[in-house]
Amino acid sequence: MQQLEALRQLMRKKGVDAVIIPGTDPHQSEYPAQHYKFRDYITGFTGSNGTAVVTLNGAALWTDSRYFLQAERQLQDSGFELMRENGDNPSPTYEEWLAESLAPDDIIAINGMLFSTIDANRLERFCGENGFRMPTDFDPAGDIWAARPPRPAGPPPPHCPAPALSGVGFTRPRAHPWPPRRAPPGPGRVAPSALG
Repeated sequence: MQQLEALRQLMRKKGVDAVIIPGTDPHQSEYPAQHYKFRDYITGFTGSNGTAVVTLNGAALWTDSRYFLQAERQLQDSGFELMRENGDNPSPTYEEWLAESLAPDDIIAINGMLFSTIDANRLERFCGENGFRMPTDFDPAGDIWAARPPRPAGPPPPHCPAPALSGVGFTRPRAHPWPPRRAPPGPGRVAPSALG
């Protein structure tokens, strides 16, 4: 709850009416490095799929049915309401929720580095249709997450480290040569097999 109030104080200071916080990184990874887990920090929710939206008067987290039980547990006393993206009785989308919660000319801020071009364009259209403004350079994590882990440095870890492969009989498949090419029958010639 402290994190949520710190975010709202920053929003008031910057003149922001709502912020959308995805659970991704600049590469759209499903499992981002700790440095980019600001959604987890603000909400307490650690599932790999989820988007948090905070206004000055409300806060909600959207996730799919894989995480409903986990989200219910982790969002207790966080100030966030669980919104179900699918299932028998899905919640309104976060765009619908924002359209109901905000007034024309309000500001919905995002960190544009964390959105795909498709999602950013969709949000830009939504804001235009509803009279909202959308700055894309709002990065509150640096201001309110005091113990934020550093950005990853160095090369990424290999997908299949060599020690995991040693001693298990792993061999790289060899390239097989293509069968030799045969000249097709020329004009007016018929392959002997076609004569019957």
